[in-house]
Amino acid sequence: MARAASQRVIGRWQVALAIVFLLALALLGAFALRPGATGTSAFKSTPIPKSFSPSAVLSISASNASAPLTAARSTVPGLVQEYERSTRLRPLYDRLRSGAAPTPEGKLALYLILRECANVQGGGVDRRQYPDAKTLSASISDANPDKQMRLRIAEELKARCEGFDGVVTSRAELHALLEESAAAGVQAARVRLLGDELIGTMKPGEGLSISDFQIEALRQAVASGDPDAIQGAGTLLSNTFADLVIESSQTHEAVQQGAAYYAWQLLACEYGADCGSSNTWLRMVCATEGDCAAMNLQDAIMFYQVSPSEAQLIDQYRSVFRAAANGDWSGLEFARRPGGTGRQYYFTIP
Repeated sequence: MARAASQRVIGRWQVALAIVFLLALALLGAFALRPGATGTSAFKSTPIPKSFSPSAVLSISASNASAPLTAARSTVPGLVQEYERSTRLRPLYDRLRSGAAPTPEGKLALYLILRECANVQGGGVDRRQYPDAKTLSASISDANPDKQMRLRIAEELKARCEGFDGVVTSRAELHALLEESAAAGVQAARVRLLGDELIGTMKPGEGLSISDFQIEALRQAVASGDPDAIQGAGTLLSNTFADLVIESSQTHEAVQQGAAYYAWQLLACEYGADCGSSNTWLRMVCATEGDCAAMNLQDAIMFYQVSPSEAQLIDQYRSVFRAAANGDWSGLEFARRPGGTGRQYYFTIP
């Protein structure tokens, strides 16, 4: 749940890590940055009933929440959902470590916990950095009416990893947990392994390289109905590829990748991802940046992250991606030609 490197971070749904190239490589944070895509839509625009002039945006209030994008029935595996919504992860970690070996779903949940909170031997894995309340307090004016709320949220976020100071893991253990989970059919684990494979093909200035087999695997993940798998697959499909351009079947224009990234994140909300007020990224940007009015991920993206034209494009893409999740990929074409000829986007799954 990306613009230039100087702009703000978004993440999983809990929303993701994003690395954006603007002709030259720039490293970005643990969550995707605001997309800066502009220009012609990859889909034909349609008249909007009762449309308003552009100045109507001056009357928008993020505190007037839109209807939440929630699934009629949550399809999030129970342990992964528990991981996403936990205020403290140590009890879940202890439960998964005790007794019999965890289930395939449990191995994915254990991977997520260790990646977020444990110390990784040899490094090479970025732990999520939650804001320190004391440091944050010094940067917020005492006259700011939201200061105490922001500090409370910062403390609550950091509490997720309380009790992990002595917990150590390794890249090998993390990889093994994903492999075993994926081998048992957990699509979200398989997508994360594919993400590692794709990042290994990155050629600065050109893009990633993706095979037909990997494309099909990502399509299967989208069709799985698992919001974590949908979010992860969509994140990877939003990248710049050296040998692939994803384009509109209608106009044959390339899909704008920053808008596509957000559209995939919001589609995952429809399948049961945590996109409400407890969403980790939503709480993170409130604590660190003061963007606190939005009560759900959709409103935060549409109000704080993108322009009105990008918001409309995200909504168009989401309709096409929703059809793809239901087995209809006719709105998209996978064209085998170089894609790294302009602004470049590199996203990783948080």
